[in-house]
Amino acid sequence: MKRFLRLIFIVFIQHYSFSQTVPVTIINGTLKACDTNIVTATFTGIGQHKLKIKGELIFGSNSHDSCGKSSGVLIEILSLIDSANLNPISFSPPVTDTANGEVYISFNTIDTVILTYRIHIDCSAIPTGANVDPIFVKQTWTDSISSVNYNLNASGVNTLQSAAILYPKLVYVPTVIDTIGYLESRILQFTFLNSGFTIANISIRFLEDATNYCGAFVNVDPLFYKIKENGTPVNYTSGDQAFIQLPVSDTLFIYRSIRAINCLDTCTHHAIFSWQCANRDSLGTAFCSSCFGSDTINYVIQNRIMPQLKVIRAVPVSDQVTNFDMSCPNSLTGMRRWEYFITTEDIGKLDSAVIHFTNYHSDSISSLGLIPENTLQIDTLCSSCNFQMTYGQRAFSLCANTVNNPIDSLTMVITNFGDGDTIKFRFQSFRCVEEDTRLYNVPKSFTNWTFRNTYSVSKCGLKDSLDFLYPVYTANGIVDQVAAVADLSLIYTPTVSDLSSPPNNFGDSADFEIKMNGLFIDEYDIVQQLLGCDASNTNCIPTGYFKITIECDPGLIVPNAQNYTRIKYKDSLGFINYYVPEYFYQDTSILGQCAAAPMFIILI
Repeated sequence: MKRFLRLIFIVFIQHYSFSQTVPVTIINGTLKACDTNIVTATFTGIGQHKLKIKGELIFGSNSHDSCGKSSGVLIEILSLIDSANLNPISFSPPVTDTANGEVYISFNTIDTVILTYRIHIDCSAIPTGANVDPIFVKQTWTDSISSVNYNLNASGVNTLQSAAILYPKLVYVPTVIDTIGYLESRILQFTFLNSGFTIANISIRFLEDATNYCGAFVNVDPLFYKIKENGTPVNYTSGDQAFIQLPVSDTLFIYRSIRAINCLDTCTHHAIFSWQCANRDSLGTAFCSSCFGSDTINYVIQNRIMPQLKVIRAVPVSDQVTNFDMSCPNSLTGMRRWEYFITTEDIGKLDSAVIHFTNYHSDSISSLGLIPENTLQIDTLCSSCNFQMTYGQRAFSLCANTVNNPIDSLTMVITNFGDGDTIKFRFQSFRCVEEDTRLYNVPKSFTNWTFRNTYSVSKCGLKDSLDFLYPVYTANGIVDQVAAVADLSLIYTPTVSDLSSPPNNFGDSADFEIKMNGLFIDEYDIVQQLLGCDASNTNCIPTGYFKITIECDPGLIVPNAQNYTRIKYKDSLGFINYYVPEYFYQDTSILGQCAAAPMFIILI
């Protein structure tokens, strides 16, 4: 009887004192969100086990998508094998508790085994706010059957915190166009950058504007996306799911071609882009089904002033030499020819365009660059435009005997213009040179025309003003003043000490040098242009005529104009040059009278 009681006592003591620590070596490498993370754990079994592994994210101060009740981590058991012979060890079907991030398996072994499992880290790990503190995964091992304490990686505890996980992060980069013109086709580009630390193995959905872009557009090409700008285009249907892999610092582009068929009202467009980890779908919707990285993209597209009106000079070509009218004065046979193209730079039609071609000083006698009416030539190369032209004539001008009908302005009104339409506008300019006292002390100009106050109105009512639209050059084109301010009424009154003279001989004499300061405000450039040169050609020899009148009081003469009169000038290199008279003559009708005797000297 005593033996029996003693045996029972011993068994009882052994039963209640059973408790063991199981060392576990876990190898998991660097864990990544939205990627496959294979983990191996090696330990020695003690018989019957009901192992529970729980995974959870340690976020720090980061804000993130909630993912419902899920921890954002899922443990997926893959295999349990004997480490000695690599034979499988049977275990019960895993039971997954997604709400708490836990998985259960049961097995019975006293061998050293290798447990292989996968850690899924969903997109909830990715910070959505400004904080980017490190994010970790913590594993907890417990056993509900045996009194087992799992010692993970010799830490002395049953929990193990990973190194900081790597995660992708898609950031929307605003690149959508904000204006479009009537009947214009454009491409909307939506750009998303992977600014995270690992490849984005994800599924995406893109849902474009539900109002079809406020009813003002039609889609002309399929929606498509590319990885990188030089990637292969992939056709895509709005709202569908597409699986992509987007490397770190690479960009996903989504493109939509549109064409404006109506004028736009004020309207904000909405596109929705969403994405999630691709491995979620292989595990069913139970895992973090509410966790999506998403952006609602708001953007505004407005009417653009288009196409823009352009005036292009074609003749003469736009180089320095041909920017001036160097034709012969008062010559109808050698007039300078000018040719302009009036067109638009983009596809689409303008509602209307108004082109003003005006002389700066059309009401001034000193505007010496004339455009004869009969040299105007306008060709309309339009598919369906309407063209009207009006012009005014100079009320008065010099050279009326040669050009009796010069114009002072011209206005062209064009409707339904653009989309390849062109107006050719041609004319010739006449350089008028006449003696007229009204030209004294006033600015004179030969080429003083401009396309000022030219503008266009788009189909959607927006005005595009091209005020002071110069054809090519502001300073050297047809709008330039070739001649500047000149003062032609210089008076010089010399004096001599002794005016007595012997009969039939010359008496006292004096040399005079008259500086023509103020005759031209430009010492070289303007004078050279008037005499057939321009500042770009330093080797040019001026040609032309100066007519100088010298009036002497009675008893005073210029004895030999050929030898005693000349013009001294300084060229562009600073060298002094002289011009002597080509011929001269004296007004003999008043000789012997007590009056001034003018002498006319012509210099070439």
